[in-house]
Amino acid sequence: MFSPTTLTCSCSNHCHECSMHNKQNKKFSDCGCATDMTVWNVLLQKLRQGETCCKWTYCVFAGSVEECLKAIKWATDYFIKCHVSEYEYYGQVGSGNVDHAHWGRPEDITEARPAYKITASRPGSDLAAETAAAFAAASLVFKSSNAAYATVLLKHAKQMYDFGYKYRGLFSDSITDSKCCYTSTHYEDELVWGAAWLYRATGDKNYLKYVDTLWDKVKSMYGFDWDQKFGGAMVLLAKLTGEAKYKTAITNYCDYVFEKGTRTSKGLIFIYDWGALRYSLNIAYVCLRAAELGIKTASYQAEAKKQMNYALGDAGRSYVIGVGHNPPTHAHHRAASCPDKPAACNWNTYHGSQPNAHVLYGGLVGGPNKEDQFADNRTEWRHSEVGCDYNACFQSMLAHFVELGY
Repeated sequence: MFSPTTLTCSCSNHCHECSMHNKQNKKFSDCGCATDMTVWNVLLQKLRQGETCCKWTYCVFAGSVEECLKAIKWATDYFIKCHVSEYEYYGQVGSGNVDHAHWGRPEDITEARPAYKITASRPGSDLAAETAAAFAAASLVFKSSNAAYATVLLKHAKQMYDFGYKYRGLFSDSITDSKCCYTSTHYEDELVWGAAWLYRATGDKNYLKYVDTLWDKVKSMYGFDWDQKFGGAMVLLAKLTGEAKYKTAITNYCDYVFEKGTRTSKGLIFIYDWGALRYSLNIAYVCLRAAELGIKTASYQAEAKKQMNYALGDAGRSYVIGVGHNPPTHAHHRAASCPDKPAACNWNTYHGSQPNAHVLYGGLVGGPNKEDQFADNRTEWRHSEVGCDYNACFQSMLAHFVELGY
């Protein structure tokens, strides 16, 4: 198992991938989604210890309380800058196609940096509501230590949610450059996710009414990742309201994945080939949160631990950079691959057999294929890529297992 001292809260370390050099805040964003997840776990630890107490179990144990706060603020400060008016939010800087065509250091970028936004006439309900969730959750973290900043965050949260709810549409239909890489499937789950966090932050039951109006759209959804918020929303609403429909929804989801879902021969829950560990650990995380509510606690915790241990080495190798037995050394990560200047960094570096010049300690790579095979190769980006959304639930699970005494 991970040493607690290796736990990190930073989302900024991995923001150079998966979205290359461009800052992408939309629902697939490394830092947008990861901010929600990191804040969620910090809140869990903080509220257990008392709102005025800073002894958040894993952050203190790792000596990184301030790092946790800095990492969250790093993201929310950027989101605030992107929210330039009530119904105007910049969701992407840089072109996905252009960035994919470049391999090099982020500080060496010379390409044009176009900026793309959502507006009332070109909406992105999923992007707006996801960002509202991040703002609302972060406001709770800073409420006792930086009340003025928390107030600013909550103001932005309310405006962004109103934006997303009032002007409906998918971000990828408005920021069409994003379709090169990711396309959003629906926005109703983000609206529910955002409403749940705003209810938690404000106590305003109108947000639960918004959830009710969207319920028929989301009740048959599934998943928890950059595109899907169903699992997280259900367990959060179950905790906040105690309503049976949310408990039933998360129980049915976890039971299906754990009991009937596809697995590799070594036991990894296998949802999708691109970033398989991201999906298995995200699911395990929301089911671990369900276990806290008394929902099949022992079995859900045991299954979540199996998924974590697979990533840490039970399958024969570690999938965490710099940690454990035979960890990845050729992660698909531009900055990590580049040697120090004045050495060149280009597509020859990408295709080279040499290990990355820098060790991205703690980064979780995408993981194996459905046969439990893994090629430690930068060009195998579906399996060797890293991203903030990969690490968010992973490190949050580690924190929780440390607290449980594993």
